[in-house]
Amino acid sequence: IELTADAGAQQVAGTKVYIDSKKVAVTNAPGYILNRDVFDRSLASEAVRSGARLMMCTTAADRTENSVLASQNGSEMEINCRIIIGADGPTSTVGGWIGQRNSKFVKAIQSTVPLSNPLQYCEIYFEPEFNAGYGWVFPKGDVANVGIGVVSTDSNLSELLDRFLERLGREGKISEGEVCSTAGLIPVGGSLPTLVENVMLVGDAAGQTHPISGAGIPQAVVCGKLAGRSAARAVLEEDMSQVTVYEREWTKLYGSNLDHACRKRETMEAEWNGRNFTELIRRSWIGFKEYYRTP
Repeated sequence: IELTADAGAQQVAGTKVYIDSKKVAVTNAPGYILNRDVFDRSLASEAVRSGARLMMCTTAADRTENSVLASQNGSEMEINCRIIIGADGPTSTVGGWIGQRNSKFVKAIQSTVPLSNPLQYCEIYFEPEFNAGYGWVFPKGDVANVGIGVVSTDSNLSELLDRFLERLGREGKISEGEVCSTAGLIPVGGSLPTLVENVMLVGDAAGQTHPISGAGIPQAVVCGKLAGRSAARAVLEEDMSQVTVYEREWTKLYGSNLDHACRKRETMEAEWNGRNFTELIRRSWIGFKEYYRTP
């Protein structure tokens, strides 16, 4: 994938993990924090350069046997197609057409705020009030994405984030002010069937998001490429059996890891209010060796 230079916001050295307000681990794993909006535009531009047609302000409404019914700026249209790929997010419209839609989510909210000093590590925070989820600080130069993700809770999500931001402010990590904020759903129930008739699902729409970390960009990019390649071969070779290659390929890459993470999430949710919180997090978080032991 050809990305513009500004798609990467910052290189990081790894991750620091805090449990119950105490730093318990540092993982050295170099990587990059993305400017997601720039990254998404880069992907769209690359697709157009490769021959895709980008249709803005267009909503897919329904499907027929050989077409998709859509609406663009109030005008109805019918798009003929042999194969449909649904990569339309956690509450996928396309997934709904084939009875495959995520039902289990983490609710997430995030603010971009100024940093008091540059950070070289991402920071992950596990607190009992972050029900079966966690808080994060992802540095992006002079600012950071600060957020929390939790399963259903009696607490107000915005209030939880406000308390987290206040804490980070008291610790001198962030300064006052908010650049922007976002909120959404992260599917954590595991993968769905990704091929039904002539419809394929990819990324969040397919439940390919990691049920513990919530990470989904790598799977979405890789699985999107696999799905597109299988679909193209099926049409070009006039052999619809080629679409089945997608499900086999992505499952081989990610299936066992996602299944393991699903089992870990079930245990984490069941034991969240147990007596040994630290031990539970060590068994549940991908940065600890205990996570990789069989449940």
